Amino acid sequence: MQFKTILLVVFLIGLATARHRINVNNRCGGTALLMYTGGGGRPINVNNGFTSPGDLRSFIIYRQGGTCGMNGENCITVEGSLFNGTGNPQNSVNLSLVGSHKINNPASFTFAGETFSCRGTKGSASCPCGYKGAYCADGDGRSGAAIKSGFGNNQGLSITFC
Repeated sequence: MQFKTILLVVFLIGLATARHRINVNNRCGGTALLMYTGGGGRPINVNNGFTSPGDLRSFIIYRQGGTCGMNGENCITVEGSLFNGTGNPQNSVNLSLVGSHKINNPASFTFAGETFSCRGTKGSASCPCGYKGAYCADGDGRSGAAIKSGFGNNQGLSITFC
C-alpha cells in the first residue's frame, strides 16, 4: 500500500510541474540568449533550445552578435510569460522594439498556431507595428501590440533569427 501511495504522489507532482519548450533556429550566428525571472540573473544559451524547469515569467530572448546589452538593449527581443495555472492560464509572447530595443536582425516566432515576424525597419511593411509585427508602443506615435496569447498549460514556442 505504501508503494502505491508513493507512486501516486510522484505521478501528481509530475502533473503539476510546468515545462515549456522553446525551440530556437538561429540562422544568423552568434548566440541566442534567454533571461527570465528566477533564472539566476545570467543569460542562458538557448541555441539548442530550452525546456524550462518551471514557469517562464517575464522572459526575453535575443540574439547576441556583439552589440546587445545584458537585457537585450540595442536588439530586437522576443519576450513574454509562459506559465501553468488553474483553469486555462493565459500565456503571452511578443516581439519588442520598445525603448532601447532595435532591429539587429530579422526575428520571428510561432506561438499558439500563429507566426509573427519583423524583417525590416521598425514600422515598415516588413516590420509593422501591431498585429503580426513588433510591439513598438514607445512614444513614437506608432502604437501596436503583436502580443499573441495562448491558453493552456505547458505552452511551447519556436523562434527564428535571420
